[in-house]
Amino acid sequence: MTPDEKFSRWVKLAALSFLTLFGYFLIADNTMPLTPHSMVTRTVTKVAPQVSGPVSALAVGNNQDVHKGDVLFRIESAPYRIAVDQAKLALAQARQTNAQLDASLMAARQDVSALASVLAQKAREAKRLKALFAKNGVSQQQRDDAISAANTARAKWEAAKARVSALQIQRGGDGAANIAEQVALSKLKKAQLNASYTDVTASHDGVVTNLQLDVGAYASAGQPIMALVSERAQVIADFAKKVCEILRQGMPYAWRLIVNPARYMPAMLPVLMLVSVRGKSMLMVS
Repeated sequence: MTPDEKFSRWVKLAALSFLTLFGYFLIADNTMPLTPHSMVTRTVTKVAPQVSGPVSALAVGNNQDVHKGDVLFRIESAPYRIAVDQAKLALAQARQTNAQLDASLMAARQDVSALASVLAQKAREAKRLKALFAKNGVSQQQRDDAISAANTARAKWEAAKARVSALQIQRGGDGAANIAEQVALSKLKKAQLNASYTDVTASHDGVVTNLQLDVGAYASAGQPIMALVSERAQVIADFAKKVCEILRQGMPYAWRLIVNPARYMPAMLPVLMLVSVRGKSMLMVS
């Protein structure tokens, strides 16, 4: 074989190798994508009480595993229990006031009925004396007295009706239509809700960190006093957009940490979210 033939052979082998490798990487990029631009994150939840008060009990410590619903600490509940009792008394008082108004309303309606009868009788008497006066059967004084008595009876009847209306407005409706009772009931629910907030529980599974609390310390509402690191990890990887379009939920994948590059951790893609950050396609796996 001449040198030219050998050179031509090596060129062909190099070109074939290049095309083979290029085809392999092209297929692998679409079927088995790889990226070093990724990170693992965990949700960190700041834990803060919703009510203020001294801490009466601490149930956890730093780096302790907890489960959703576990009590982390308790705030002194006595003031909040008293508030619940006061709200219950206010509700009972509102209902008692409504009962008293019902009795007053009943009596006022009876007064209207009685005064209506008196008015009818006075009106008949005034009409009769007017007729007699026209025939000179009674004096003008008698006629005027009868008319005045009828007008007085009408005024009392109108005043009694106005009192009934005022009592109806003050009483309001029943149940949900009664403003006074609903206000008292709303305050009771708020007091009960605040009392339930004295037990501060974990919102999800995780590990307690950054604990800045001890029994007897005063905890202020809305002020974080510890953190809860979720046990659920989220992998964020930077892939080309065309790669993100071929990934599907349930596909197998593997990832490794820089601190232990020899260990690959296999997993499945449970939830995928494709986002765009400054023109780049980011794949979020959680």
